[in-house]
Amino acid sequence: MVRIHLRRRGGRNSRLPLGIANALRWQRAHDQVLQLQNALRSRADIDQAKGVLMAIHGISSDQAFERLAKISNAPTRKFTK
Repeated sequence: MVRIHLRRRGGRNSRLPLGIANALRWQRAHDQVLQLQNALRSRADIDQAKGVLMAIHGISSDQAFERLAKISNAPTRKFTK
């Protein structure tokens, strides 16, 4: 049986069979790809919102981003009937 030496996040070392180690590496890579895809979608949404604010208010990209940041950090309000 082939074994490799992996370092865990907690700093402890572990010896795992090669198949398990490869599966763990694949899972980490897959998770990272999903996170990057989500970040790209979020960025596109933010850029679109900035463009709308720039067109409506005639402001710069930085000013539009500052407005979005302020809005996103504001406490949410619940709507009631």
